[in-house]
Amino acid sequence: MLLMNKGDGEEEIRRPADQSFWKVAGTGFTLILVAEFGDLTQIMTANLAARYDDPVSVGLGAVLALWAVAGLGIVGGKALMKRVPLGLITKIAALLMVGLGVWSLYEAVAA
Repeated sequence: MLLMNKGDGEEEIRRPADQSFWKVAGTGFTLILVAEFGDLTQIMTANLAARYDDPVSVGLGAVLALWAVAGLGIVGGKALMKRVPLGLITKIAALLMVGLGVWSLYEAVAA
């Protein structure tokens, strides 16, 4: 959904033209793949697979955990959208990302 400003203080939510299952699923898959690639949890999953010499069990546990977290995010996001305007959610998310960026920069410089 796109948030459009009408100019009179009201905001209109416009849905993208292409919302096919494969388009949405592909976007979600790509987002998770890029975000998780090289993430600390992926490195730890590889370490667990090497340590216990049981990549199937470790892989199954990792997939189930990722599904659980994604499910919580989907359900929580849907519930949040019913109670909080999208514009406010976007502003809070942006503020949190800027705060995390500043903190990361501070940690990198201070170390």
